[in-house]
Amino acid sequence: NAMAKSHLSPYSIDVLVVGSKTKTKAARTQFETWASHPSIRHFVLATEYDDPDPNCSSSSTQKKDVERIVSTCRPGKLRNKFWEKHNAVSKLTTFWKSWEFARLQWLEGKPNPAGWLCAQKRFVSSFTKLVQLYDTKDALPDYLIIVDDDTYINLEHITEYLLKSPQRQAQEGISDDERYVPLPTTPVVFAGCRIRSPDNNIKQTMPFGGFGTFFSKGSLTRWMEPIRCGSSSTEFEQTICQKYLPSSSSTNHKSELDKYPFHVTIGEGQFFQSGDSLNQVFHRYIHEMEYFCLHSDWFFGYIANFLNISRHVVPKGEIPVVGQGQSAKWFDQYDENANATENRLHAIMGGELYGRPEGFCLYGNGLENAAKMRKETHTWIPARRGGRKYDPSYKVNQECQANTTICHYMKEEDMERIHRESIKFSRSSTP
Repeated sequence: NAMAKSHLSPYSIDVLVVGSKTKTKAARTQFETWASHPSIRHFVLATEYDDPDPNCSSSSTQKKDVERIVSTCRPGKLRNKFWEKHNAVSKLTTFWKSWEFARLQWLEGKPNPAGWLCAQKRFVSSFTKLVQLYDTKDALPDYLIIVDDDTYINLEHITEYLLKSPQRQAQEGISDDERYVPLPTTPVVFAGCRIRSPDNNIKQTMPFGGFGTFFSKGSLTRWMEPIRCGSSSTEFEQTICQKYLPSSSSTNHKSELDKYPFHVTIGEGQFFQSGDSLNQVFHRYIHEMEYFCLHSDWFFGYIANFLNISRHVVPKGEIPVVGQGQSAKWFDQYDENANATENRLHAIMGGELYGRPEGFCLYGNGLENAAKMRKETHTWIPARRGGRKYDPSYKVNQECQANTTICHYMKEEDMERIHRESIKFSRSSTP
């Protein structure tokens, strides 16, 4: 359901909110507050009606159905062979197994366990459905932002960071390769809060979805362009063709394809034919696969890092704007393994979650989700005067404030209040 509005800004941002038909008020509040910014062109809400199976949440409410999905996706006594069945065994999918997707005990703490499982597919189905509506690359926005229905974004900050500043730098002769934020025509995917897996296990990053995933026009162009396998294929096309159709590769390339990360898939190759776009491939994938054994954040991390729709992270890492440490900058700029081929997901203003949250990963109001759960991801441990660097007994939730750029777990009344305060703040700081 698109909430139409006039668009007069020279910048264009589309927003896809993945929510629920039971919480449309939350999306309405987003639309009337931060998404009322003039840069917003289209605001789209995806609900259960956009699921591959619109009755997913209602038809899977029985505990045995949830248990069946969990047993299919999680390793256990039967040592499930989900990834083996789809010819998608790799270092990445093996690592995901160790992360124990959707533990039953964890799901039982949610108000609607089946609804959560169905929502993971909804992110993918609504994303591919929306991209289908873009007839040509000329119809693409400068950025598409995918968020939860409890996300707050200060669009004045985001347009300055992602659009205005890169444009000024380009006019000054600074090339895309020399700066962390390129022009929107460059393929790049940003995370409002980037999660980084333990470096000693795997070089893998993913967005913390509630803080937004930001796709540039360049990345969407790659996502929707037809991929033709042949002698005249572009480098991007050759990469995808070699991944999905190994028989089309030359002998010199085959040995390389057997190595990580080039051979990594999540089983989507079975839905690919020469001439398809990645969007078409994953639209079939999400509608035809009976089980989807991924968190939606894992999915977006996979397509950004392993399908080359985002440029490689440049060694211009940024110091977090708030919080302690320099994890994001260290990983992008100093880590000797940062040049790994699959390091392609960028972090907005140093938002990184690696052991401890930094940047915008700090901002969440710690809302109660259920009696057995409390969202405490966004806590940080400040330094103690005259003592150790960190005091593990002292945790503080960072509440969203008027000048905060991205926040998660926002109540509707808090979103309205922060929006009013941000307008006042903006006016008071204008010369």
